[in-house]
Amino acid sequence: MVKQNNGISVIIPVYNRLNFLIEAIKSVLQQTCPPREIIVIDDGSQFDLYHWMENWFPQQLRSGLIQYLWQKNQGVSAARNKGIKHAQCEWIALLDSDDLWKKQKLELQIQKTINGGDKIIHTDEKWLMKGNHLNQKKIHYKPEGNIFLDCLDFCRVSPSSLLIHKSIFDDIGYFNESLKVCEDYDMWLRISLKYQFGLIKQPLVIKQGGHKGQLSKSEWGLDRFRVQSLLNLLKNEKLPSDTKEIVLDKINQKSNYLIQGALKRNNSEVVHFYQKLLQEIKTS
Repeated sequence: MVKQNNGISVIIPVYNRLNFLIEAIKSVLQQTCPPREIIVIDDGSQFDLYHWMENWFPQQLRSGLIQYLWQKNQGVSAARNKGIKHAQCEWIALLDSDDLWKKQKLELQIQKTINGGDKIIHTDEKWLMKGNHLNQKKIHYKPEGNIFLDCLDFCRVSPSSLLIHKSIFDDIGYFNESLKVCEDYDMWLRISLKYQFGLIKQPLVIKQGGHKGQLSKSEWGLDRFRVQSLLNLLKNEKLPSDTKEIVLDKINQKSNYLIQGALKRNNSEVVHFYQKLLQEIKTS
């Protein structure tokens, strides 16, 4: 077992997913490098999650190893942010309530921080679709090092795969609570402008898809939110001129995809919005 470097806080946001949550917590408790605290943030679930957690984890709740925080339903970003701000440890590990960790996940990541000095490390992952293994495509490769350009198309880092030094949030800020989805895409872009990403090329996270309540399936046109994130980058970050041009090209590309999709659905409002946006960018 490796030294924890002043400990790990595990942050698990949840909304209603009781059965998934129980299994997620179990996968944390089985870690060969156990965390110092597990913070479950209930984002206004429609039933009493705490009661059921007491049945499964009474000792861990009494000892404070597992902590339960409740908030009115505000979305996953607000839940993650609440947990991060509450965390007492040097290292933050995010885990979505429908994902699982393999036993050595935290141990291998902490070992990498000791050997390589990385402040943010992600891992490869295994995908399940309704319980069956799903092969990933080549475009879903996991990048390392300076990953900003790799991340412009879509999110290449799973939140559940990350171990991140808490000081990064102090430097970069927290998840954008105005984004219903693609909040992780937004965060990794902001971080990767300044920090190198370490990678463990082992599938240490199990992602379970095909069930109700997946955020990525809750909104149409995910590029809408990616475009908003890229516009925020232009507004809030001092980008080098070459990077700025790449971001502008990506906004143009994604906006045109959205226009094409809206034309097929006869959605003139969306067409007009992105045509106007592109014109404003062109003349600015």
